[in-house]
Amino acid sequence: MKQKAIVAIFTVMALFIFPACGNSSNNNEQLHLGGNNSQTQLKTSDPVITAQVENDDKLVNEVTSLFKSYIKMTNEYDDSIADLYADHANITFKIQTDTEDISNQAFTGATYKQMIVHAMPVAKERGDTDTFSDIKYTVIANNTVKIEAMRYNHFYKYTSPYSSILEKSDTGEWLITAEMLEIHR
Repeated sequence: MKQKAIVAIFTVMALFIFPACGNSSNNNEQLHLGGNNSQTQLKTSDPVITAQVENDDKLVNEVTSLFKSYIKMTNEYDDSIADLYADHANITFKIQTDTEDISNQAFTGATYKQMIVHAMPVAKERGDTDTFSDIKYTVIANNTVKIEAMRYNHFYKYTSPYSSILEKSDTGEWLITAEMLEIHR
Protein backbone atom coordinates (compact mmCIF):
# COMPACT_ATOMS: atom_id res chain seq x y z
CA MET A 1 0.00 0.00 0.00
CA LYS A 2 2.82 2.37 0.90
CA GLN A 3 4.49 1.73 -2.46
CA LYS A 4 1.25 2.58 -4.33
CA ALA A 5 1.07 5.89 -2.44
CA ILE A 6 4.66 6.68 -3.42
CA VAL A 7 3.90 5.86 -7.06
CA ALA A 8 0.85 8.16 -6.92
CA ILE A 9 2.98 11.00 -5.53
CA PHE A 10 5.60 10.47 -8.25
CA THR A 11 2.82 10.41 -10.84
CA VAL A 12 1.56 13.81 -9.72
CA MET A 13 5.12 15.18 -9.58
CA ALA A 14 5.81 13.84 -13.07
CA LEU A 15 2.84 15.74 -14.46
CA PHE A 16 4.29 19.01 -13.24
CA ILE A 17 7.99 18.34 -13.73
CA PHE A 18 7.67 16.60 -17.10
CA PRO A 19 4.48 18.01 -18.67
CA ALA A 20 5.75 17.39 -22.20
CA CYS A 21 5.69 13.62 -21.64
CA GLY A 22 1.99 13.50 -22.35
CA ASN A 23 2.49 15.43 -25.58
CA SER A 24 4.99 12.94 -26.91
CA SER A 25 4.24 11.54 -30.34
CA ASN A 26 5.78 8.25 -29.20
CA ASN A 27 3.18 6.60 -26.97
CA ASN A 28 5.57 3.81 -26.04
CA GLU A 29 8.04 6.21 -24.45
CA GLN A 30 8.37 5.53 -20.75
CA LEU A 31 9.03 7.78 -17.83
CA HIS A 32 11.16 5.92 -15.28
CA LEU A 33 10.57 6.94 -11.70
CA GLY A 34 13.15 4.63 -10.16
CA GLY A 35 13.20 1.10 -8.81
CA ASN A 36 12.82 -2.18 -10.60
CA ASN A 37 9.15 -2.71 -9.85
CA SER A 38 6.94 -2.36 -12.93
CA GLN A 39 4.58 -0.17 -10.88
CA THR A 40 7.22 2.56 -10.84
CA GLN A 41 7.24 2.92 -14.63
CA LEU A 42 4.58 4.97 -16.36
CA LYS A 43 3.93 4.89 -20.06
CA THR A 44 2.97 8.24 -21.52
CA SER A 45 -0.18 6.55 -22.78
CA ASP A 46 -1.25 5.75 -19.21
CA PRO A 47 -4.65 7.29 -18.37
CA VAL A 48 -3.38 9.64 -15.64
CA ILE A 49 -0.93 11.38 -18.02
CA THR A 50 -3.32 11.31 -20.99
CA ALA A 51 -6.11 12.77 -18.86
CA GLN A 52 -3.86 15.63 -17.71
CA VAL A 53 -2.88 16.51 -21.29
CA GLU A 54 -6.48 16.33 -22.51
CA ASN A 55 -7.57 18.49 -19.57
CA ASP A 56 -4.82 21.02 -20.36
CA ASP A 57 -5.93 21.13 -24.01
CA LYS A 58 -9.53 21.66 -22.90
CA LEU A 59 -8.55 24.51 -20.56
CA VAL A 60 -6.43 26.18 -23.24
CA ASN A 61 -9.25 25.87 -25.79
CA GLU A 62 -11.71 27.46 -23.34
CA VAL A 63 -9.34 30.33 -22.53
CA THR A 64 -8.47 30.83 -26.21
CA SER A 65 -12.15 31.29 -26.96
CA LEU A 66 -12.56 33.68 -24.05
CA PHE A 67 -9.49 35.71 -25.06
CA LYS A 68 -10.85 36.07 -28.60
CA SER A 69 -14.04 37.46 -27.04
CA TYR A 70 -11.93 39.74 -24.83
CA ILE A 71 -10.12 41.17 -27.88
CA LYS A 72 -13.39 41.63 -29.77
CA MET A 73 -15.04 43.36 -26.80
CA THR A 74 -12.02 45.62 -26.34
CA ASN A 75 -11.97 46.69 -29.98
CA GLU A 76 -15.75 47.16 -30.07
CA TYR A 77 -15.58 49.32 -26.91
CA ASP A 78 -17.95 46.97 -25.11
CA ASP A 79 -17.83 47.92 -21.43
CA SER A 80 -19.28 44.53 -20.46
CA ILE A 81 -15.67 43.35 -20.74
CA ALA A 82 -15.51 44.47 -17.11
CA ASP A 83 -17.53 41.36 -16.23
CA LEU A 84 -14.51 39.22 -17.21
CA TYR A 85 -12.52 40.51 -14.21
CA ALA A 86 -12.73 39.07 -10.71
CA ASP A 87 -13.31 41.73 -8.05
CA HIS A 88 -10.16 40.53 -6.26
CA ALA A 89 -8.03 40.64 -9.45
CA ASN A 90 -4.63 42.31 -9.33
CA ILE A 91 -4.25 44.69 -12.29
CA THR A 92 -0.79 46.19 -12.78
CA PHE A 93 0.28 48.89 -15.22
CA LYS A 94 3.86 49.80 -16.01
CA ILE A 95 3.62 53.25 -17.56
CA GLN A 96 6.49 54.66 -19.58
CA THR A 97 6.43 58.26 -20.84
CA ASP A 98 8.26 59.87 -23.75
CA THR A 99 10.81 61.19 -21.26
CA GLU A 100 11.55 57.59 -20.19
CA ASP A 101 9.94 58.11 -16.78
CA ILE A 102 8.51 54.83 -15.52
CA SER A 103 5.78 54.44 -12.94
CA ASN A 104 3.81 51.46 -11.75
CA GLN A 105 0.16 51.49 -10.81
CA ALA A 106 -1.91 48.69 -9.35
CA PHE A 107 -5.66 48.33 -9.00
CA THR A 108 -8.08 45.75 -7.70
CA GLY A 109 -10.44 44.16 -10.17
CA ALA A 110 -13.36 46.01 -8.59
CA THR A 111 -11.70 49.39 -9.16
CA TYR A 112 -10.54 48.47 -12.66
CA LYS A 113 -14.06 47.46 -13.65
CA GLN A 114 -15.26 50.98 -12.84
CA MET A 115 -12.33 52.45 -14.79
CA ILE A 116 -13.25 50.36 -17.85
CA VAL A 117 -16.83 51.62 -17.86
CA HIS A 118 -15.62 55.24 -17.77
CA ALA A 119 -12.75 54.74 -20.25
CA MET A 120 -14.62 52.96 -23.07
CA PRO A 121 -16.41 56.06 -24.44
CA VAL A 122 -13.10 57.96 -24.52
CA ALA A 123 -11.35 55.07 -26.27
CA LYS A 124 -14.17 54.85 -28.81
CA GLU A 125 -14.01 58.58 -29.52
CA ARG A 126 -10.25 58.31 -30.22
CA GLY A 127 -10.45 55.05 -32.15
CA ASP A 128 -8.06 53.45 -29.65
CA THR A 129 -7.73 49.73 -30.46
CA ASP A 130 -5.23 46.95 -29.80
CA THR A 131 -3.89 44.02 -31.81
CA PHE A 132 -2.42 41.02 -30.01
CA SER A 133 0.29 38.78 -31.47
CA ASP A 134 2.61 35.98 -30.35
CA ILE A 135 -0.13 34.73 -28.02
CA LYS A 136 0.94 31.92 -25.72
CA TYR A 137 -1.33 29.98 -23.37
CA THR A 138 0.16 28.05 -20.45
CA VAL A 139 -1.71 25.94 -17.91
CA ILE A 140 0.00 26.92 -14.65
CA ALA A 141 -2.27 25.14 -12.17
CA ASN A 142 -5.54 23.27 -12.02
CA ASN A 143 -8.14 25.49 -13.77
CA THR A 144 -5.62 28.32 -14.13
CA VAL A 145 -4.18 29.53 -17.44
CA LYS A 146 -1.63 32.25 -18.13
CA ILE A 147 -1.80 34.26 -21.35
CA GLU A 148 1.30 36.03 -22.64
CA ALA A 149 1.28 38.16 -25.77
CA MET A 150 2.58 41.25 -27.46
CA ARG A 151 0.05 44.08 -27.64
CA TYR A 152 0.16 46.74 -30.37
CA ASN A 153 -1.75 49.91 -29.53
CA HIS A 154 -2.97 51.59 -32.72
CA PHE A 155 -3.63 55.00 -31.17
CA TYR A 156 -0.24 55.51 -29.53
CA LYS A 157 1.57 53.26 -32.02
CA TYR A 158 3.69 51.07 -29.75
CA THR A 159 4.13 47.38 -28.96
CA SER A 160 4.47 46.11 -25.41
CA PRO A 161 4.19 42.88 -23.44
CA TYR A 162 0.82 41.76 -22.10
CA SER A 163 0.03 38.96 -19.68
CA SER A 164 -2.95 37.81 -17.71
CA ILE A 165 -3.98 34.94 -15.50
CA LEU A 166 -7.43 33.44 -15.80
CA GLU A 167 -8.97 31.10 -13.28
CA LYS A 168 -12.02 28.92 -13.66
CA SER A 169 -14.41 29.32 -10.73
CA ASP A 170 -16.34 26.54 -9.03
CA THR A 171 -19.34 27.57 -11.15
CA GLY A 172 -17.32 27.07 -14.36
CA GLU A 173 -16.93 30.79 -15.12
CA TRP A 174 -13.51 32.00 -16.29
CA LEU A 175 -12.34 35.25 -14.68
CA ILE A 176 -9.23 37.36 -15.07
CA THR A 177 -7.50 37.32 -11.69
CA ALA A 178 -4.33 39.15 -12.75
CA GLU A 179 -3.35 41.35 -15.66
CA MET A 180 -0.07 43.06 -16.39
CA LEU A 181 0.13 45.78 -19.04
CA GLU A 182 2.89 48.06 -20.20
CA ILE A 183 1.67 51.43 -21.44
CA HIS A 184 3.69 54.01 -23.38
CA ARG A 185 2.66 57.66 -23.39
